[in-house]
Amino acid sequence: MSYLLLLPTVLLMSVGANLLIRPAARATPRLRLPEWAALGGLLATVGAAFVLALSGPATSPMIGLSGIGLSARSDIVSVSLALTVG
Repeated sequence: MSYLLLLPTVLLMSVGANLLIRPAARATPRLRLPEWAALGGLLATVGAAFVLALSGPATSPMIGLSGIGLSARSDIVSVSLALTVG
């Protein structure tokens, strides 16, 4: 469940890339997407905090090849930092 801490980053980057590639005109509903992405990221971080409280710290399996890749660690420092930034 430590992948939950990667979800806010993926959401915000995908919405930002979408608006960068196809800019929205003024006052369109597409401009609400970053707000919804930030809210979804905050909810995912709160969910990660609940999972941390129930099961303790965890490290996700490595995503990559030959020992080079991405791994997410869920502990009290990373969750509190994610809640502070989010």
